[in-house]
Amino acid sequence: MVVLLEAIILSGSKSVIGDEVVEELNGKLRGQMVLPGDDTYDEVRTVWNAMIDRKPAIIVRCAGPPDSAGICY
Repeated sequence: MVVLLEAIILSGSKSVIGDEVVEELNGKLRGQMVLPGDDTYDEVRTVWNAMIDRKPAIIVRCAGPPDSAGICY
């Protein structure tokens, strides 16, 4: 399966995230990774304020502190 996700990085420029990066990240997680196209994507990306409608390239549902510490590099 080839995964190419378009993302806007902190500088504001566009970037493409390839399947190698997605698989590496998923391998480091104990929690769940949700990608566009997944059945639960729209449900988990929804926030309390309905005026905010963001569509992140990857949503990580951390299972604990090691998940958040392990992916922030």
